[in-house]
Amino acid sequence: MHQFLSEAAQVFMDDVGGAARDFQWAIALLVRGDVRNFASGSARAREIDALQSLFEDGPARAAVASSEFVHIPDTALDGRWSGYSAAVASQGVGSVLSVPMIVEWDVRAALTLYRTSAHAFTARM
Repeated sequence: MHQFLSEAAQVFMDDVGGAARDFQWAIALLVRGDVRNFASGSARAREIDALQSLFEDGPARAAVASSEFVHIPDTALDGRWSGYSAAVASQGVGSVLSVPMIVEWDVRAALTLYRTSAHAFTARM
């Protein structure tokens, strides 16, 4: 499963030109209510993604719970998860996009994309 999810994330990143756009990616699993980093495209992405486990709520958890995309256009202005947003902003992250991953094995996971600039996933990019 680890290899499958990592390869799926990498194919997606290749398709959207993620490396050229300087996107960082990580996959988080929701296990017994805890968010845990499962795979990432780099050590930096793993560090950033690990910050979600410090908070009771955040974009990956919300994406898994709602089965919908969760978008933080500007971490400096986000009010939904102020602690989480401040933590990732202090690491140089300007915008976040969490995408729920639906897989056959009843795995609860989200692929989260990070970018240094705000509005990286909007028309204002």
